[in-house]
Amino acid sequence: MVFEGGLRIKCNKWDQHYDMQVIFFFNLGPRKIKFQNIKICHRSPPCPSTFLFYCDGASVGNPGAAGFGVVVRDHNCQVIGTLTGGLGIATNYIVEVYDVACVVELAVMWKMRHIILNSDSKTVITEFARKSSMVHQDEVE
Repeated sequence: MVFEGGLRIKCNKWDQHYDMQVIFFFNLGPRKIKFQNIKICHRSPPCPSTFLFYCDGASVGNPGAAGFGVVVRDHNCQVIGTLTGGLGIATNYIVEVYDVACVVELAVMWKMRHIILNSDSKTVITEFARKSSMVHQDEVE
């Protein structure tokens, strides 16, 4: 019970009877808990043959232990794939750039011509859009 309780105390406290028993048994007293903040989000599905890539990267510390994740959805918003990875020690910016680069590489590998990329890093998206427009201008000239 102590081993299980130790694992449970490291996580969020959901005010379950079991959580309270462990807290009172070890005389831990009250502690701050994380509150869930559920937000309703609506998305319109894209056109057929268009794929949605939701990506995010993070590091614990900056720089710190870093990792990323990608969820790929089809035009019916069904999950068709995921991609996760760790980068060791890196900054938030490097992880976000790597994340977007992996999305582009995956889209090319799966021969996806129409994609929508969703990332919370405005800086990275702006940089990739700027580089992309420069490539298209070079092709025209």
